[in-house]
Amino acid sequence: MPIYNHGWRTVLTVATLPAIGLVGYAAMLWRHRRSPAQLMPWISAAAPALLAMSLLLWQTRAGPAAQLLAVPGAAGLGWLLIGWVWRRSHIAVGLLAAAATFLLVSGLPAQYVNSLFPAPPKTAAARAVDIANRTCPTLPALRPVALQPRGTVLTHVDLGPRLIATTHHNAIAGPYHRNGADIVALMRAFRGSADEARRTVERRRIDYVLICPNLSETTIYRSEAPKGFYVQLAKGQVPAWLEPVELPANSPYRMWRVRR
Repeated sequence: MPIYNHGWRTVLTVATLPAIGLVGYAAMLWRHRRSPAQLMPWISAAAPALLAMSLLLWQTRAGPAAQLLAVPGAAGLGWLLIGWVWRRSHIAVGLLAAAATFLLVSGLPAQYVNSLFPAPPKTAAARAVDIANRTCPTLPALRPVALQPRGTVLTHVDLGPRLIATTHHNAIAGPYHRNGADIVALMRAFRGSADEARRTVERRRIDYVLICPNLSETTIYRSEAPKGFYVQLAKGQVPAWLEPVELPANSPYRMWRVRR
């Protein structure tokens, strides 16, 4: 999601250092505006930093890149501030000011502000999502799935690569930009009716259907398709063309074999 769709804690954590870096870049560009030899390196560093900061308005996952690219600008701002304080203060005051300036431009105060306001306790639904996210990708959870005869599995987009890498099964989609058509097919299968899912199963020659209830991805299915195929499966409303695959009682998965 874009950074502005997140709560203030995430915005403060992710965007503080990039914002400080842009202020520092602006200060250094202004300082060296009449010196091309020094101006061009700063422009070369500031341009990708500005691009990364702008990408936060598209997806928050640009945060680490924006933070890394902000470091030269933040260092430049710190250098200017420390120099200004040092020239106007006693040496002891200057040392304290230098330390305070470093803390300021590093973005650490934002983390301190976050700590002053503890996050509210998670709801039961949020805790269930956390448990599913931790357990479903694990090797012990996937082992019973891997023991089934090899086949093509209709499962969540986020689990596709894990399934392929750790079992002998195939999946039809993974979270990759060039995998768009397959992602759309999978999303329509889980959000649509059981009959629509059956058409996808036949067209893609699917052998199994595998779900991990409460995985983060499934919250989209629940909110956008409350009567869709995934929600039906999660509620135990299984169509006749699927037969259950026996998994251990403590398995976080539910699995079915397609009847032919």
